[in-house]
Amino acid sequence: MPPSPSFEQMEPGLQAKTAYWLRIKVDSVKEVEGQYHATATVMQAYKASGALKPGDTIAIAYQLQQREASQKNKRRHPPQWVPSLREGQVTYAFLNKEADAAAFRPGAQLWSFAPPFGLSREEMQAAGMRMPKPPPLPSPANVKKFKPQPQTQAAPLPSTDKEAAEK
Repeated sequence: MPPSPSFEQMEPGLQAKTAYWLRIKVDSVKEVEGQYHATATVMQAYKASGALKPGDTIAIAYQLQQREASQKNKRRHPPQWVPSLREGQVTYAFLNKEADAAAFRPGAQLWSFAPPFGLSREEMQAAGMRMPKPPPLPSPANVKKFKPQPQTQAAPLPSTDKEAAEK
């Protein structure tokens, strides 16, 4: 099992250091001998060292590496260094690519396929990014109405021996 990542490898600020800031839709994910190969369609290229544009198809290669479970709580599933992708998923992608490589690689460890938490507001505005909106609240029609229950008379408390002696 690989060693646990250092604090610097888990920091969301790694997103700003990647060469490609994209919003992608995952088309397919295949696993071959522990290596994952995904194809995705670029929905928006916020920062791209190459000539990526919306509609382009890219290949992403990565390997899932589990962190070791702590001795304190062995029942918890340890977080992965790189989150896994699912078909149909729409997500931000912070990637790097070697000049001679055929596929992109995750560039921000745990934060490679996450919202842009590691970018400053100025960096996001300069790239045209917006933070994702929180999920909508349920509509009032779907929320059960609170109906107070009728008050019932509480039973009298039993008296103590001291109170009985005083009477």
